[in-house]
Amino acid sequence: IQWYDATTPIAGATAQSFVPTISGNYWAQIIQGGCTDTTRSIQINVHPLPLAGITVANDSLCVTSNNFVFSNASSVSDGSSMSHNWEFPDGTNSPTLNATKSFPSVGMYTTELVSTSQWGCKDSTTIDVWVLPNGVPDFTWDSVCLDRPVQFLNLSNENGSAQVNY
Repeated sequence: IQWYDATTPIAGATAQSFVPTISGNYWAQIIQGGCTDTTRSIQINVHPLPLAGITVANDSLCVTSNNFVFSNASSVSDGSSMSHNWEFPDGTNSPTLNATKSFPSVGMYTTELVSTSQWGCKDSTTIDVWVLPNGVPDFTWDSVCLDRPVQFLNLSNENGSAQVNY
């Protein structure tokens, strides 16, 4: 077998199958026992892969009020239209350009974006976000006396964050 692009034999393309890397008119010729036969010529258009990309406004939010905003930064070099699907770790998905998602408990969550060009070429990428525990605010004070400063003591539980005293 010899594969051709238009009228030119493709160097090294002598296997049962051939994967073109550029657009062209491809066909194959086989010579066996002195007999020659050819396939029909097929126009193959090789399209670029999209490059999936994600940005997130804030990758760490608190458990009681998290709403992650995922922005699509995908592109494709030929400018063709694309579709997108966000896949979340709870099994839900969103076929939108950008997405928002809340998570119910503390932990790390990985979100995947699959971008598909109008030609069916696909790429995907992931991003990790973290849901953090809320702190428990509390404080005490020594005494409140006229013309004397009051000292407040922070008793808050910041769940691993740096403690702030007031």
